[in-house]
Amino acid sequence: RSPRREVLVDADRALRRLLTKVEARTGQKLRRREILIEDPVPFDGGLLDAIRAAADDLGYTRRDMHSGAGHDAQILGRHVPSAMIFVPSVNGRSHCPEEHTSAEDIERGVNVLYGTLRALVGIQ
Repeated sequence: RSPRREVLVDADRALRRLLTKVEARTGQKLRRREILIEDPVPFDGGLLDAIRAAADDLGYTRRDMHSGAGHDAQILGRHVPSAMIFVPSVNGRSHCPEEHTSAEDIERGVNVLYGTLRALVGIQ
């Protein structure tokens, strides 16, 4: 995952080189199949600033993250300002049957969204 296309291209090249080396060492022919390649869509800086400020105002710890998943923001971000608020999953498990987020972390995410929306419409 990266917001920069050149990083993704470089990673793909490195993977191809690694596969070639594994083939040479093992004598096994490996197949690589591209399923979906999408150019990254950066989140809107103004929205990110509003999200960061809302989290800071609430005293929450935060970190910036980039999503490589095909979320709505990836599609909408090509047309309108978009960003995402991530909440932690227990043990980092995401997009799988074991995924779970605590009610407390969901509440924090909702609080950040609420603070962000208030700031965007000018309500302090």
